[in-house]
Amino acid sequence: MAKNWTEKEEQYLKDNFEKKSNAELAEKFDVTAKSIESKLGRLKLRRAKPAKSTEAAKEVKAEKPAAPKTKVKKQRPTRNVIHDNIRCRYCLIVDGYTEEEKTCRHCGTKLFKGDVL
Repeated sequence: MAKNWTEKEEQYLKDNFEKKSNAELAEKFDVTAKSIESKLGRLKLRRAKPAKSTEAAKEVKAEKPAAPKTKVKKQRPTRNVIHDNIRCRYCLIVDGYTEEEKTCRHCGTKLFKGDVL
């Protein structure tokens, strides 16, 4: 159910929205942070920059463990593998296959060495 805001509460929001975060204001008025965000929007109140409470910042730092900043490169396929063009007996599609591949990629039937083009 929507909260009926009094003039006193709206004035408190206008006076303190720059100093306090939505979470702190929500706790004071016993509503969600999203409802505070909506109310500030309806009152056309915009922050110059997001307000961060010192308590909330400490909690966020405590919750997040430091993640390593190393990037893992994806393995590229080797280009020196020999591919044979083989025509599938069932779907008649010609494609390049390595010696390890035993079935057609498209229909799944068995490939035969005699079908090499």
